[in-house]
Amino acid sequence: MKRALSNVVTGVLVVCALLVSVAVARREFAASPATTGPRPVAEWQELTTAGLRLGHQDAPVVLLEFADFQCPFCAVEARNIRDVLSHNGNDVAVVYRHFALEHLHPYAYEAAVAAECAAAQDRFDAFHDVVFDRQDEIGVTPWSQFAAKVGAWRDRLVGIEYSQQPFDPVLKSYQLRGPVPT
Repeated sequence: MKRALSNVVTGVLVVCALLVSVAVARREFAASPATTGPRPVAEWQELTTAGLRLGHQDAPVVLLEFADFQCPFCAVEARNIRDVLSHNGNDVAVVYRHFALEHLHPYAYEAAVAAECAAAQDRFDAFHDVVFDRQDEIGVTPWSQFAAKVGAWRDRLVGIEYSQQPFDPVLKSYQLRGPVPT
């Protein structure tokens, strides 16, 4: 009797384990129709009005990029975007929107602020490329050296005159803290 009860309990547990395994496998491997394929965004044109533009201002095709300067996947995508822009001339532009993931990338916010400083001096394109190309230097190389590579920040930051004040102390002093314009 004890043995029969033990066999029944074991059988019930095995069936339950199989049902749970099937449910988990189905959830993990079966694609939900709601999450696959393109998803329309009703206000997509509004999203392209703000941000930093790469490419021709009047391009008929505008790609919207949300990126983080410290993200390695974003760096790969930045090279792909450069290829798209170079192969399509004035037909394609990209609007770059900051998406600094500070919990993963400790210098992402500072890179976004530095990019805004470069943009204020019409150097965002070059800054974008230099920072993504030298991503492994972020946090080691001072922002002023990135800036020197693109010809920005000689005497000013974000339209404010600082004469000979270097960029890095200003960045660290919280004078530029607050939400990064997007």
